[in-house]
Amino acid sequence: INHRGFFMFITALRVNFYDADPAGVLFFGNIFRLAHSAFEEMLGNSGIGKEYFFNEKYAIPLIHAEADYKKPILPNTKVTAEVEVAAIKETSFVMKYTFRNKADEFCAQLKPYTFLSICLPGRKPGYRTG
Repeated sequence: INHRGFFMFITALRVNFYDADPAGVLFFGNIFRLAHSAFEEMLGNSGIGKEYFFNEKYAIPLIHAEADYKKPILPNTKVTAEVEVAAIKETSFVMKYTFRNKADEFCAQLKPYTFLSICLPGRKPGYRTG
């Protein structure tokens, strides 16, 4: 539980060589892959299965994401990913991801990482905004 009373999950992730750009640091777009890996691990450890996200009643697409980078993330290292619920709104929820290196230095953050809850009556396309 974080300081706002929301759920928080911490895990270690490996940064592979193929995650790096030619300069030898994490390719900027791969932070989102790492975030999704942490998210899936969080779901598995919390008892929320993928069926929560893959069902006939609703969908939960990602609708907004931003990343800030503070220190290089190097390949063949491990980072700690802190995954937390930052906000719960009427039709959406916001996740925050913080990545730290082995020295516990702040490397990158994804916030907001917003998911929208979409009702799928009869599996027809469309969604509610909120």
